[in-house]
Amino acid sequence: MRDGWGLATDGKILFGSDGTSTLYQIDPQTMNVLQRLNVHYKGLEVHLLNELEYIYGEIWANVWQTDCIARISPSDGSVLGWIVLPSLRKGLLSTGFKESLR
Repeated sequence: MRDGWGLATDGKILFGSDGTSTLYQIDPQTMNVLQRLNVHYKGLEVHLLNELEYIYGEIWANVWQTDCIARISPSDGSVLGWIVLPSLRKGLLSTGFKESLR
């Protein structure tokens, strides 16, 4: 992993993103990459994976510069579902909020 865009843990393994469609599983003791998963939805790669969180056995990844969060299976990289937040952005923009949803 050359660039670190996001990092999360399940308490045993680190999960990392580098802005591509790759989800890295990293040994927290050695920082060696254990596995690389290609994140995909309906046969298509999901690029620009950003901030990561580990929530209820899933990796949640913001898709950079969108209002979407991908819910990713850490076992095979498949997208289990989406959290789409356009109405949240619209409400925040109306209050003067100018940052991205991360």
